[in-house]
Amino acid sequence: MRFLFLLTPFLLLCTASCDNEEPVSDDDFFLVVKEYPTATKDFWPYLQSFERESAQRGNEINLSNSGISLTYKGNDGLSEEEEPTGTCYHNPEDPNTIVINFADFNNSTRYAREKIIFHELGHCSLNRDHDDSEYSDGNCKSLMKSSVADCLLVYDAESKQAYLDELFSK
Repeated sequence: MRFLFLLTPFLLLCTASCDNEEPVSDDDFFLVVKEYPTATKDFWPYLQSFERESAQRGNEINLSNSGISLTYKGNDGLSEEEEPTGTCYHNPEDPNTIVINFADFNNSTRYAREKIIFHELGHCSLNRDHDDSEYSDGNCKSLMKSSVADCLLVYDAESKQAYLDELFSK
């Protein structure tokens, strides 16, 4: 009986420590299974996620051969307020180019990064314009809101599916 009394705390400690797994980090969240030759590697998980989310809504998109280039830019001498986080440049002679502000992107959460990439892909891949419509509570209806819109866009695990349903519906 004394042996069982001494063994019980040890077994409880072992059991409790086995259940405390580390959450998946932002860097390991997506497993990239294909390459995107016209994009900086940091963006590959988000491109793959965009394709997957689009396919789940019945729209097959292949960004690896779309010709859309996706790259970083540094601060171009503009003030922090003037420097856009991301921009899709439409050029009739060349494929679309998305340029992402390096500092903004790398100082953002995974959901904020996804929001930036998906918004710009909305322009360059889906040919979506800005949509500043909002609900009566002041929340944005679309991930495609412009930077001058007054509505609040909270893109997180809870709101993600509704925003993506809207993004891929048009």
